[in-house]
Amino acid sequence: MSFAVVTDQTSGLDPSLVATLRPEHAVAPLLTVPLVVSRVGDRLTTSQPAIAQIREVLRDASDGGRLPVVAPVLSARISGTGQAFRVAAAQEGVTCEVIDTRTVGGALALAALAATCQRDANAAAAVVREMSAKSATGLVVADLKALARGGRLQAPKAALGTALGIVPLIEMRDGALQVTDMVRGRMRARRRLVTRVLEHVTGRGKARNRTIEPVDIAVHCADADDDLIGLVDAALAEAELTVRRRVTMGLPEVLRAHTGDEFWGFALTPAL
Repeated sequence: MSFAVVTDQTSGLDPSLVATLRPEHAVAPLLTVPLVVSRVGDRLTTSQPAIAQIREVLRDASDGGRLPVVAPVLSARISGTGQAFRVAAAQEGVTCEVIDTRTVGGALALAALAATCQRDANAAAAVVREMSAKSATGLVVADLKALARGGRLQAPKAALGTALGIVPLIEMRDGALQVTDMVRGRMRARRRLVTRVLEHVTGRGKARNRTIEPVDIAVHCADADDDLIGLVDAALAEAELTVRRRVTMGLPEVLRAHTGDEFWGFALTPAL
């Protein structure tokens, strides 16, 4: 073991899931730092982790400062967690490369898992940067208001008060969550979201000059959602894409505080 990987809890990688999903050929440990979730009245709010908490995790991951750490974190346009990591690493005296992945959720998880399989910290950081830069994330929630209220979603006012049956599609673009389309009907919205995410990663559709194979995929659903999983599988098969790593997960509490408990979506990255 020559390095360690530390990410934040918005990846969805709690310790039990890390133990389940850590690749067999991983050479580096993977630790997560939780973000703070608190209740104010009838609303859940979130904040970046405390410096002391990050220092403790970095101390454990680095074996007391003896190992370098690669730290992929959620987009700086959503949270100041990355800067908190940098301050904590400096205070703790740990060599830590903090990488703003400009994403969140499953795409962050896939990049962190891939990083654990690299030969050294430099290779791990390079894989994180490339995978996250080429990733795509799509999500649909029942109510956009919590995301918009917290300043974590760029959405036109029309999307916040959509007519019955109109489903806004949320995608991660340029480090921010944006409403990119509005579709009538739940299943039609799902199909459209899957198509958009696939085209963004593979370059297919309007831009047919880039083909990536295989891919890593993370499916986000509140419960076992066979319809969504089947829809994603059918789209991958039609696109003739091979899946290297597949993760099915919910969203951590720190994200559900903004999305609510009714959500579905997925993240896709090239497998590097």
